[in-house]
Amino acid sequence: MLAGCAFSFASAQLQAAPTTIVVNSSEDLATSSNFSRSTCTYIDGALFFPEPDGKCTLRRAIVEASARPDSDRPISITASHGERSEGW
Repeated sequence: MLAGCAFSFASAQLQAAPTTIVVNSSEDLATSSNFSRSTCTYIDGALFFPEPDGKCTLRRAIVEASARPDSDRPISITASHGERSEGW
C-alpha cells in the first residue's frame, strides 16, 4: 500500500504543466489556403505553422491542440478579451 502511494506521488511530480492556447481573434479565417494547417504558435516542420498575421482564432487553436504531441497535454484553450475584434 505504501509503495502505491509513493508511485502516485512520483507520477504527479513528473506530469508536465498544461499547455495554454490563447484565442485573440473572433475572426474565422477559413478562407486562407492553409487553414487546416495554420496554428497560433506551434511549428512542426512544413506540416503545421503559425500564420504571419499573428492572429489566434478558435479554428487555429483547435488545429494546434490536435497537432501538438502528447507531451504537451493537457491543453486548455482560453479567450483573451484584451483587444476586441469586431463581433467579439
